[in-house]
Amino acid sequence: MLPHISYISKIEARHVSVGEHTFEFLFNLNDDCFIETVSNGEAQAKNVILLQAAAKGVLARKRFANSIRKDFDHLLGAFVNMEKEKELAGCKDVLRLGRLFIQIFEQPCDNQANFLSFRLCQLCRYMILSMSSCNVHKSFASLLLSKNYLQAANRFIISIYSLIISVIHNLQVEKVSDGKMISLFIHFLITFSSANSWAFVRNNAEICCALNQLGNKALTTTIGEELRYIQFSQLLNRIVSSGRLALGASAFNGLFNILFRILKNSNFDFHVFTLFVEYCLTSPALLIHLSAANINLLVENKMFEKSITILTTNPVVLNNLSGNKSLFLLANLIHLSYLDQHSLVEFLIDWADVMNRMLTRCDRLVAKKKSNRSHWHPIFGWYSEPLDRSTEGSLSLVVRQLQYLWSKQIVTCLFGQLLHCDPEKQSLYRTSQSSAIMQNDLATSIQKLWKKLNIIRAEAQANDIAQQLPTLSMTAVVCQLYQNALFTLNSLHTDILSGLCREDFLLPLLWEHIVSLSPTDNGLSHVIALIASHSPKITHFAPIVLFANCAASVISILDEEEMYEEGGPFTLDQLCAIAKFCNLFCFRVIWNSYIDLQQISSCPLFSSIYQLCMLLYNRDCRRAFSKDHKFWIAPKYIASEKESMEGTPSTMITVERNRLLADGYRQLSLLSPTALKATIRVKFINQ
Repeated sequence: MLPHISYISKIEARHVSVGEHTFEFLFNLNDDCFIETVSNGEAQAKNVILLQAAAKGVLARKRFANSIRKDFDHLLGAFVNMEKEKELAGCKDVLRLGRLFIQIFEQPCDNQANFLSFRLCQLCRYMILSMSSCNVHKSFASLLLSKNYLQAANRFIISIYSLIISVIHNLQVEKVSDGKMISLFIHFLITFSSANSWAFVRNNAEICCALNQLGNKALTTTIGEELRYIQFSQLLNRIVSSGRLALGASAFNGLFNILFRILKNSNFDFHVFTLFVEYCLTSPALLIHLSAANINLLVENKMFEKSITILTTNPVVLNNLSGNKSLFLLANLIHLSYLDQHSLVEFLIDWADVMNRMLTRCDRLVAKKKSNRSHWHPIFGWYSEPLDRSTEGSLSLVVRQLQYLWSKQIVTCLFGQLLHCDPEKQSLYRTSQSSAIMQNDLATSIQKLWKKLNIIRAEAQANDIAQQLPTLSMTAVVCQLYQNALFTLNSLHTDILSGLCREDFLLPLLWEHIVSLSPTDNGLSHVIALIASHSPKITHFAPIVLFANCAASVISILDEEEMYEEGGPFTLDQLCAIAKFCNLFCFRVIWNSYIDLQQISSCPLFSSIYQLCMLLYNRDCRRAFSKDHKFWIAPKYIASEKESMEGTPSTMITVERNRLLADGYRQLSLLSPTALKATIRVKFINQ
């Protein structure tokens, strides 16, 4: 406290027998200024006292932190690597010192901040190595078995989990030093969340079970929070984004195992599962990098079924994804369906719906041509969404996953063993007692699928009577899926057709399906009746469109011997029937105006059948396979119709390559203005 200063007025001060200069400041101040001066002095004195206390506190904490660091380096300074020959310190001493170390971790002092993470690594190395010891004084597991130290040791482990999360979020997997730290932290999380590898309790199953529950609870409490789970999922994404693992395979699989274990501990909670699908399964080519053990975990826990169910019941997940994330999720789900084909058969309806929705979402971003706002994408072609450079290296692996969709196993599973099985034929599967185990499993899946189909048919009859559409077959649904893939994955168009036409398996089956629609005329009357009353873009036409595209792709590359003598994939009688179907379809659609002539070129149904019709017509002109040439009226009619619509037939000019400008100018100068506006075809001659 400041000494008391008495107050006198200016009038009284004049009568005081003191020097004039002593009270000169009193005459120059009024009453308010004098009081303010005194108050400021008191406040300044208080501030000085507070600053002194704060400075003493800072110095004391600094000395305390330095002493902890000194003791820490003395006790654990040798643990700079994972060599097992080191002498382990006492676990109780480490627990006491470690709890103090955690207190100073969040308050780095001076230039010591850069060394805190290094010391955390030393602590983690010691604790990992101590779990391999059977010495009760050295093994940290002994503290978890002691009533006196159980709670303290468990809280200490949870605190380390939290420190690891705060540190690992700021590390870069591209750096070698940071990568080693991340691998060490993942090793620590794996070690202390599972007691099966602890030497101290390895032979006691009951204790291991109790400690596993304790470890899983600690893991779920810390990393199971939404924000932290997302951070670890993003770390998983960064590890695989370049196409090559930025960390070792053991660290990567350990991180995935942690994320999956949290999901499983939550009993596959809807919210946690949504996070898993949205942030883990959208990692590029995730399943390619996973180990066989983790793959088995996914299959055994029915992750394919659960993922499809989540995406079906929660469509918001797909709406929140970008185009590239949708592509990565699509590829991982296709890979997962390849690994679990029995579940694919059972959940085929929902799977096809989810696949079609993701392809449709990607297709919205596909640009028809190059523009200022489009970017080149190795899979989609010109794309409206820019490609993340960090994931560009993984696209080749993503393509490998997409190729499972048209692999022999999936195509055989969908078209051969399921889609042509009528409900009446399912008794063959039910009564087959001598088949193998996998065949029995497949039969069970087929029965469940047909049960779903019967429910859908009943709903369709009750709700869609006014539309008079026939029941949508699963063949049409799956064919629509492949049509969407052909339309969206531009760069893989040829690859998809090649996969579907492999070994001449699919085309005969599709043709049999089309013929079965109305056997008397090879399905023509059914198709014409359908297109007469409904849009040509409905899913019911998908098998015909896919058949026409695949048949055109195969027939265009067949030589004379393969097509006429070997009879693959169609016999000559089948070729005649297909040609007749295409020819009459094109003629009746145009003659009866079932499709607007202005939009006929953009109609996938008509374009694909017309393309196949013209291809067969050209092959028949080269070497006849049809018995009656009179039915080729549709190609001629369409050609003349196109010429009349264009106004002038196309002009053909011949140009020598070494005289390109001269020949081109000479021949074009002879054309009329009307011919110049029409189609001009150029034939090049090599000299």
